[in-house]
Amino acid sequence: MAGGNMIDDPHGPLFSVVCTDTNPYGTWQTELLEHSWLRAGMPGELIRLVGTPNGEELPQHRTARVIRTTATNTHPRLDEDYTGMNRLHSLAEWLERERPVGTVLILDCDFVFRAPLVRHAEPGQPIGQLWWDFQMGGKWAEAADSITPGIAVRVQNVTWPLLIHTSDLRRIIGRWVEVAARIRKETGAWESDMVALTIVLAEYQITCDLEMLAAWMPWPDEVVADAPIIHYCQRVLDVGGDTLWYKQEYSPWDDIDVNPSDAALGYCSELLVMLKRFAGLQRAAHQSGS
Repeated sequence: MAGGNMIDDPHGPLFSVVCTDTNPYGTWQTELLEHSWLRAGMPGELIRLVGTPNGEELPQHRTARVIRTTATNTHPRLDEDYTGMNRLHSLAEWLERERPVGTVLILDCDFVFRAPLVRHAEPGQPIGQLWWDFQMGGKWAEAADSITPGIAVRVQNVTWPLLIHTSDLRRIIGRWVEVAARIRKETGAWESDMVALTIVLAEYQITCDLEMLAAWMPWPDEVVADAPIIHYCQRVLDVGGDTLWYKQEYSPWDDIDVNPSDAALGYCSELLVMLKRFAGLQRAAHQSGS
């Protein structure tokens, strides 16, 4: 189901895309993302690409279109699984199978919208999240330059959410897969797919407009300002530095037994309010059998 009119848009539709496997941990987060996407009035279509290499049962969503892919967490270069590969394999398969034309908004499942992000990317002009606390130095620069000599000084501090035209994503996706695997092999870092994106965009001489599209925990309120997306990738802390809530310790859809206003960061308070509301709706729906 589409969230808005895609037919008359001269730029093509906006595809909000999240990639996961069938782990329930990703499902409840995607359900919260879906809820926030709807409340924000996002146009276009919300798509969940789900890697099911062994034919696993697909999760169901009320609004998001769920698409089966054969994506795995593996790559011939790697001796062990790396979850970052799942997204890239799924994106590559979707681009090849459906041949979409328009803007892709690349999301993580632990994103929520607090306002709409209604933007379109022209070919050759992506709009990316400013990776505020990243520096291409040390091991990252060494790994980057071992792949493409001299590339480290040319990268932008860009990550997702990323708005990119399908023509550009199609150009870079194969190389993104390969570079992510090489970075992971050399560094073992969980950010390997993120760092790979900065390298590949520089290799293709694609320059992004860098904006504050998402509040990445624990970036300060004054840095993220009114960014339309919240990324709850870290613990929600109170002013004393103690944990109020953490996604890895949460069981859906339990009540959040804390006061959201106790969060040290304003956007973290917003997240907890949103989660408390949605969890209550989910419990009520379960009790009513709907």
